[in-house]
Amino acid sequence: MARLSELGIDFQHWCFACGRLNPGGMHLDFEVSRDRAEARYTALERHQGYDGLLHGGVVTAML
Repeated sequence: MARLSELGIDFQHWCFACGRLNPGGMHLDFEVSRDRAEARYTALERHQGYDGLLHGGVVTAML
């Protein structure tokens, strides 16, 4: 598997999910292969909806 950045893919740097320049974003770092993409994410307190629960928009962004 390779990281998107290693493949020379020009992605939106302000993207909420994977953008490195978005200070409030998730900063996902995808590894991709021919038939899948994977990323690990540890939820941050600022991404909560209700106390202790991950915001539904963050869950949707991961999908």
